[in-house]
Amino acid sequence: MNAICADTNHPEHVKYCANIGAGVYTAGVMITEGGYEAYTAAMKNYAQEYNMLVTMANHNQATGEYLPVGKSAIWSNTGLLAVANETQHALVIAEKSADGWSGLVWLLKYKCARYKS
Repeated sequence: MNAICADTNHPEHVKYCANIGAGVYTAGVMITEGGYEAYTAAMKNYAQEYNMLVTMANHNQATGEYLPVGKSAIWSNTGLLAVANETQHALVIAEKSADGWSGLVWLLKYKCARYKS
């Protein structure tokens, strides 16, 4: 189930998603250093309480006046699986196997390009 930053601040949203059968809760967010610890504690708790994979994709570059902290991450019901650092351009990936969930951080090497439609 997908969420935006504001959805994740409402525990009833993730509870609703779990109740309708979601096994993965994915949020695109913009979290600064000051809010990161509390925010990620909530994401970890959601994963444990609802026995689901929880993913958080956070900005790692300035956005307007905001300075997000990066550190996109993934949790399973057993805890943190993977977390990028503050500046890495990366994909944080989870994979499920017979042994459960595992995670990794895949660093991206790319050149920015503009595309015309």
